[in-house]
Amino acid sequence: MGINWSGESSSFQVRPAGLKRIAAVDIDTSGSAHTVTGIPSDAAEVNIHLINYSTDNSTQNLMSIRCGTGGSIDSNDNYTWGCNDGSGNQQASGSTAVNYFRCIPTVHSGASHIFTGDITFRRATHSEGTAYSGWIITSLMGDINNNHFMASGGRWHTTAAMERVQVYNAGGRGYDSGGRMIVTVATGYGY
Repeated sequence: MGINWSGESSSFQVRPAGLKRIAAVDIDTSGSAHTVTGIPSDAAEVNIHLINYSTDNSTQNLMSIRCGTGGSIDSNDNYTWGCNDGSGNQQASGSTAVNYFRCIPTVHSGASHIFTGDITFRRATHSEGTAYSGWIITSLMGDINNNHFMASGGRWHTTAAMERVQVYNAGGRGYDSGGRMIVTVATGYGY
Protein backbone atom coordinates (compact mmCIF):
# COMPACT_ATOMS: atom_id res chain seq x y z
CA MET A 1 0.00 0.00 0.00
CA GLY A 2 1.46 3.35 -1.04
CA ILE A 3 1.36 6.64 0.82
CA ASN A 4 -0.14 9.61 -1.00
CA TRP A 5 1.91 12.80 -1.09
CA SER A 6 -0.18 15.76 -0.01
CA GLY A 7 -1.84 17.49 -2.94
CA GLU A 8 -0.58 14.92 -5.47
CA SER A 9 -2.96 11.99 -5.89
CA SER A 10 -0.83 10.55 -8.73
CA SER A 11 2.38 10.29 -6.66
CA PHE A 12 2.77 7.42 -4.22
CA GLN A 13 5.49 6.63 -1.73
CA VAL A 14 5.95 2.88 -1.79
CA ARG A 15 8.85 2.72 0.65
CA PRO A 16 8.60 3.30 4.44
CA ALA A 17 10.13 6.80 4.37
CA GLY A 18 11.75 9.24 2.03
CA LEU A 19 12.25 12.74 0.76
CA LYS A 20 10.43 14.30 -2.17
CA ARG A 21 12.20 16.86 -4.33
CA ILE A 22 10.08 19.96 -4.86
CA ALA A 23 12.61 22.21 -6.63
CA ALA A 24 15.99 22.25 -8.32
CA VAL A 25 17.21 25.82 -8.85
CA ASP A 26 20.09 27.03 -11.01
CA ILE A 27 21.21 29.80 -8.62
CA ASP A 28 23.84 31.25 -10.95
CA THR A 29 21.27 32.62 -13.41
CA SER A 30 20.32 35.89 -11.71
CA GLY A 31 19.68 37.70 -8.47
CA SER A 32 21.03 37.50 -4.94
CA ALA A 33 17.94 35.80 -3.43
CA HIS A 34 16.32 32.54 -4.46
CA THR A 35 12.91 31.59 -3.08
CA VAL A 36 11.26 28.18 -3.35
CA THR A 37 7.51 27.95 -2.77
CA GLY A 38 5.06 25.07 -2.72
CA ILE A 39 6.23 23.37 0.47
CA PRO A 40 3.27 21.19 1.56
CA SER A 41 1.43 22.26 4.71
CA ASP A 42 2.10 18.88 6.37
CA ALA A 43 5.89 19.08 5.88
CA ALA A 44 7.71 17.92 8.98
CA GLU A 45 11.19 18.38 7.48
CA VAL A 46 12.49 20.67 4.74
CA ASN A 47 16.02 20.36 3.33
CA ILE A 48 18.04 22.74 1.19
CA HIS A 49 20.95 21.02 -0.54
CA LEU A 50 23.49 23.52 -1.91
CA ILE A 51 26.14 22.57 -4.46
CA ASN A 52 28.94 25.00 -5.45
CA TYR A 53 27.35 28.01 -3.68
CA SER A 54 29.72 30.91 -4.34
CA THR A 55 29.10 34.64 -4.72
CA ASP A 56 30.60 36.48 -7.69
CA ASN A 57 31.97 39.21 -5.40
CA SER A 58 32.82 39.69 -1.72
CA THR A 59 29.93 40.37 0.67
CA GLN A 60 29.75 40.57 4.47
CA ASN A 61 26.93 38.05 4.91
CA LEU A 62 27.56 35.27 2.38
CA MET A 63 24.60 33.01 3.17
CA SER A 64 21.38 33.74 5.02
CA ILE A 65 17.97 32.08 5.24
CA ARG A 66 14.43 33.32 5.68
CA CYS A 67 11.27 31.23 5.81
CA GLY A 68 7.68 32.07 5.05
CA THR A 69 4.07 31.16 5.36
CA GLY A 70 0.85 32.69 4.10
CA GLY A 71 2.36 33.75 0.79
CA SER A 72 5.24 35.89 2.09
CA ILE A 73 8.76 35.68 3.54
CA ASP A 74 9.06 36.37 7.28
CA SER A 75 11.54 39.25 7.59
CA ASN A 76 10.51 40.07 11.17
CA ASP A 77 12.68 39.41 14.22
CA ASN A 78 11.76 35.71 14.52
CA TYR A 79 15.12 33.94 14.10
CA THR A 80 17.84 33.01 16.61
CA TRP A 81 21.10 31.29 15.67
CA GLY A 82 24.72 30.56 16.48
CA CYS A 83 27.43 29.76 13.92
CA ASN A 84 31.05 28.62 13.95
CA ASP A 85 33.74 27.93 11.36
CA GLY A 86 35.77 25.44 13.43
CA SER A 87 38.71 27.87 13.61
CA GLY A 88 37.50 29.93 16.55
CA ASN A 89 35.34 32.34 14.58
CA GLN A 90 31.86 32.22 16.01
CA GLN A 91 28.83 34.46 16.19
CA ALA A 92 25.32 34.33 17.62
CA SER A 93 22.16 36.34 17.33
CA GLY A 94 22.00 36.42 21.12
CA SER A 95 18.82 35.99 23.12
CA THR A 96 17.07 38.67 21.05
CA ALA A 97 15.66 37.37 17.78
CA VAL A 98 16.77 38.93 14.47
CA ASN A 99 15.24 39.08 10.97
CA TYR A 100 17.28 36.26 9.31
CA PHE A 101 19.15 33.01 10.01
CA ARG A 102 22.93 33.21 9.39
CA CYS A 103 24.76 30.17 8.00
CA ILE A 104 28.34 31.52 7.70
CA PRO A 105 30.27 33.73 10.19
CA THR A 106 30.82 37.23 8.75
CA VAL A 107 34.62 36.88 8.97
CA HIS A 108 34.21 34.82 5.78
CA SER A 109 33.24 37.35 3.14
CA GLY A 110 35.39 36.60 0.09
CA ALA A 111 34.27 35.42 -3.31
CA SER A 112 36.75 32.51 -3.18
CA HIS A 113 34.45 30.48 -0.89
CA ILE A 114 32.65 27.58 -2.58
CA PHE A 115 30.16 25.89 -0.25
CA THR A 116 28.51 22.51 -0.58
CA GLY A 117 26.23 21.20 2.14
CA ASP A 118 22.76 21.02 3.68
CA ILE A 119 20.38 23.23 5.59
CA THR A 120 17.71 21.25 7.45
CA PHE A 121 14.50 22.55 9.00
CA ARG A 122 12.60 20.25 11.41
CA ARG A 123 9.17 21.18 12.63
CA ALA A 124 8.91 21.27 16.42
CA THR A 125 5.74 23.33 16.90
CA HIS A 126 3.07 22.82 19.53
CA SER A 127 0.41 24.59 21.57
CA GLU A 128 2.77 26.39 23.99
CA GLY A 129 3.41 29.04 21.35
CA THR A 130 6.59 30.49 19.85
CA ALA A 131 8.50 30.78 23.15
CA TYR A 132 8.86 26.98 23.32
CA SER A 133 8.46 25.79 19.75
CA GLY A 134 9.28 26.54 16.13
CA TRP A 135 11.29 25.13 13.25
CA ILE A 136 14.74 23.91 14.33
CA ILE A 137 17.39 24.87 11.75
CA THR A 138 20.77 23.20 11.19
CA SER A 139 23.26 24.30 8.53
CA LEU A 140 26.38 22.27 7.70
CA MET A 141 28.58 23.60 4.90
CA GLY A 142 31.98 22.52 3.63
CA ASP A 143 34.06 25.17 1.88
CA ILE A 144 35.60 22.97 -0.80
CA ASN A 145 38.01 25.69 -1.92
CA ASN A 146 39.37 27.03 1.41
CA ASN A 147 39.34 23.93 3.68
CA HIS A 148 36.71 25.19 6.13
CA PHE A 149 33.71 23.53 7.72
CA MET A 150 30.84 25.82 8.82
CA ALA A 151 28.13 24.83 11.27
CA SER A 152 25.12 26.83 12.36
CA GLY A 153 22.08 26.00 14.47
CA GLY A 154 19.02 27.83 15.70
CA ARG A 155 15.29 28.32 15.31
CA TRP A 156 12.56 30.08 13.35
CA HIS A 157 10.11 31.19 16.04
CA THR A 158 6.67 30.29 14.67
CA THR A 159 3.89 27.77 15.17
CA ALA A 160 2.88 27.93 11.49
CA ALA A 161 3.55 25.51 8.66
CA MET A 162 6.43 26.49 6.37
CA GLU A 163 5.24 27.34 2.85
CA ARG A 164 8.39 28.84 1.33
CA VAL A 165 12.10 29.26 2.00
CA GLN A 166 14.63 31.80 0.73
CA VAL A 167 18.43 31.64 0.46
CA TYR A 168 20.21 34.97 -0.09
CA ASN A 169 23.38 36.95 0.46
CA ALA A 170 23.06 40.32 2.18
CA GLY A 171 25.32 42.16 -0.26
CA GLY A 172 22.98 41.72 -3.22
CA ARG A 173 25.69 39.81 -5.12
CA GLY A 174 25.14 37.33 -7.91
CA TYR A 175 26.49 33.78 -7.86
CA ASP A 176 29.27 32.03 -9.74
CA SER A 177 28.61 29.50 -12.49
CA GLY A 178 27.65 25.99 -11.43
CA GLY A 179 25.70 26.80 -8.27
CA ARG A 180 22.65 24.66 -7.56
CA MET A 181 19.97 24.55 -4.85
CA ILE A 182 17.79 21.45 -4.44
CA VAL A 183 14.87 21.51 -1.98
CA THR A 184 13.37 18.30 -0.59
CA VAL A 185 10.60 17.67 1.95
CA ALA A 186 9.37 14.87 4.21
CA THR A 187 5.73 15.05 5.23
CA GLY A 188 4.12 13.75 8.39
CA TYR A 189 2.49 14.69 11.64
CA GLY A 190 5.34 14.29 14.11
CA TYR A 191 4.72 17.72 15.57
